[in-house]
Amino acid sequence: MGGETPLSRLDALRLARRVVEQQAVRRLGLIDRWIAEEERREAERRRGEEMRPTSSDWLIQYGLNRASRGGGGSLLAAKRYTGQPVGGGAVQRTLAADG
Repeated sequence: MGGETPLSRLDALRLARRVVEQQAVRRLGLIDRWIAEEERREAERRRGEEMRPTSSDWLIQYGLNRASRGGGGSLLAAKRYTGQPVGGGAVQRTLAADG
């Protein structure tokens, strides 16, 4: 082969070590990227939970007085959601106004 001398056992072992080291560095880089992506996803999930509005303890539903609508209303109106979540202060004001 063009005057090349074969690798000694020691040279072959050193070459093998360099190859394994390069592969390990690449694999560690890949794992580090996976960790960074997972940390980013987790931070986004936490931010989403923090920004989510709190659920209300009360629900005001309008249009429940069927007698004033001629006794019943339509099936379509009965299926329509007319509720609005509110806090305790809005409930007290609404009850006071309806008195």
